[in-house]
Amino acid sequence: MINMIRYLLGFLLSLNFAIAQANMAKPYNDGSEHSVLFSSKAIDVLKENINIKIIQDDGYLARYQIKYELNSPSAITLPLLFIASNLFNDPIVTVNGQPVSITRPKKNSTGEFKTFSFIEPYQDEYVRVHYEKKESTVVRADDLAYFVTRLKEGQNTITVTYDAQIETNNFGFTRNLGLEYALFPSKYWKSFGPIHINLQLPEKYKFQDASIGNPDGKDADHLIWTLKNIPTADLRINLKPVVPIFSAVLLFLDPLGVSALAFLALVYFHFKRTRKHRTLQEPGYNWSLAIGNLLIPPLVYTIYFGTYNLIDWSLGDLALGRHGYVLLLAFTLPVFWVIYVLGMWLVDLHYKKRHQVLIELTKPVQSDSKHPSFK
Repeated sequence: MINMIRYLLGFLLSLNFAIAQANMAKPYNDGSEHSVLFSSKAIDVLKENINIKIIQDDGYLARYQIKYELNSPSAITLPLLFIASNLFNDPIVTVNGQPVSITRPKKNSTGEFKTFSFIEPYQDEYVRVHYEKKESTVVRADDLAYFVTRLKEGQNTITVTYDAQIETNNFGFTRNLGLEYALFPSKYWKSFGPIHINLQLPEKYKFQDASIGNPDGKDADHLIWTLKNIPTADLRINLKPVVPIFSAVLLFLDPLGVSALAFLALVYFHFKRTRKHRTLQEPGYNWSLAIGNLLIPPLVYTIYFGTYNLIDWSLGDLALGRHGYVLLLAFTLPVFWVIYVLGMWLVDLHYKKRHQVLIELTKPVQSDSKHPSFK
């Protein structure tokens, strides 16, 4: 009996996984790829402040304001490159409080990048941007924005502001948010000071994890990091919604877990009642077996699909409500049903034979009247 339950649960789990993998739609929306690169090693970057505010506007977007405090040994012309893939708008750049004009390259204009030693033509309309010798990314040439500005001798301030797309999942119970920013410009700096990151959380969301570890400080809606060393990987911060306790329990169990618990409880009572019929030698057909075989398989599937609706309802406006092709699992019900009925029939047959043997063993032994008794 235990083995039968184990096989049935494994069967249901395997089918659920296979159907989930059959979903060919993209499971997430790509976030923006963006970073600022300096092409001069004569510049000391004294400080970098990255302020990120997540805004909900028919979806979620991240508003970045990146402020660099630079020290230039003399008045120089500085070319800067901005990777601006999947942005909602062109970056707004100011140098020492004055707006700077942004240039977008034209198609097949890779020759424009001679000023930038870390850009090389790749193929067609794509270029390769080198962060380090072994670190690079391939982007469309028209995803780049660049500008050339005049820095004064001494301290300068460059501010870049833009709205970037956030990576989100397309399927699941809740919408998780992922932010990413390239932290490789150190290769092009003569030196750098601390990097301060300030993230303003959206309502009903909390910190999940980050490539730079846990924040140094936080309050109700702000997370703060201070980096003294530039990480080798991109900055990535993941956020997840704050869900009610009831929803959290259901999400932990998952519809498969809820239906598995219900299945175990139903099978336990079905098994007990079926065995009791044989143990007590109740007269007539074993209706407990028949009724359980008829109701339990579809009831388990009903609980499984109903749990999706229950979780979505408990989440309220946090519910993403997109579960892919999960309803296709209903087509596996006939197979599950046959396996379950066959398993319970074998259980009933086992106890039927067992109690028939017990009955034969407990019958009184009758004496043979043909043989004379000894006195």
